[in-house]
Amino acid sequence: MAPSRRVLLAMECTIGGTRRHLAQLAHGLRKDRFDVIVAASAERDATFREDLQAMAKAGCRVEEIPMVRSIDRRRDLEHLKALRKLIREIRPEIVHTHSSKAGALGRTASSLEGIGRRVHTPHTFAFAFAGGFSMGKRALFYGIERALGRLTDRLICVSASEAEQAQRLRIVSQGRIRVIPNGVDPEPFRRSPSRAEARRSLGWSAKRPIALLVALWNPAKGQLEACEAWARIPAERRPLLVLAGAVSDEAYGAEVRSAIERLKLTDSILPLGHRRDIPLLLAAADFVIVPSRWEGMPYSVLEAMAAGRAVLATATNGSRDAVVDGSTGILVSVGDVDSLAAHARRLASDSAECRRLGDAGRARVLTEFTIDTMLERTMALYDEVCA
Repeated sequence: MAPSRRVLLAMECTIGGTRRHLAQLAHGLRKDRFDVIVAASAERDATFREDLQAMAKAGCRVEEIPMVRSIDRRRDLEHLKALRKLIREIRPEIVHTHSSKAGALGRTASSLEGIGRRVHTPHTFAFAFAGGFSMGKRALFYGIERALGRLTDRLICVSASEAEQAQRLRIVSQGRIRVIPNGVDPEPFRRSPSRAEARRSLGWSAKRPIALLVALWNPAKGQLEACEAWARIPAERRPLLVLAGAVSDEAYGAEVRSAIERLKLTDSILPLGHRRDIPLLLAAADFVIVPSRWEGMPYSVLEAMAAGRAVLATATNGSRDAVVDGSTGILVSVGDVDSLAAHARRLASDSAECRRLGDAGRARVLTEFTIDTMLERTMALYDEVCA
């Protein structure tokens, strides 16, 4: 038997889909082939410490390093020093970093120590999209990412469209880019109750059409565009829009709540906050909307498809890879509120079309976007980069 490879997984952005992705790797990498060490921050969400405890019980070594999102020279240098010390101690064959801050600190630490092959998963290039940062910050972060690209042995893109963007931006050479799409476990959705049972459990109307939007409340996810679209649907034809997700940007959250009041949508939009019962919510919904401004590969799309729900999404990175327009869902242009409203109104009145799209989406997820496929491709890449 080949000796185990030591893998360091480093991440600061432990919220949303990146949090799930890290947990999938920590739990799913085969322990007979890989020794897994996790270096992560719980500063954005203290509940992530529960995830870290579960990883430790699963056999991972866990080190909490309180990395922060913003540039903070003093703290960043402290955390770089901590990562260098950890890398010297454990001497990993692979240093796999995730998102921007740990991507910068982890790759730099590995390079300075001369230890480990460096793999990076950006989970989206937020600096490449207008609205995420000022022009000055976008230019700064782009320059940093280009410089770090020279230290990167492999760049994992979670969708083919993200890989195309990485090539256009010249983050790394094309030969060092690998596409490994996000994946989901279909089992929780197979076990979900019927729509009628789910609605009874939640106390929701048995007859009113329901759309579901699952995402953190931040500008990337498009809740404001969803509100604008719902205001364009006549009140008597308007489905209930359920918003599930924690507020990760307080100013944006206040803006969304203000829009719901201003547009007189309090009877048509139901904010639920953070939820752990997403399979139940999906079972109760007729269709799912994903009006994001930018993405890498949204888990909300994949989960909706796994649950057999029609998807109405903007054609961001990831969404346009997972959703086959007109076959497994509907794609509209980013920011096209009128199209979003028109298609939402149509899906709300056509249950047969929702079922057709949902059934096709489920079949596509089972063949293309499972967690097992993601893990096997990641382990194969680790073997490749160490060869």
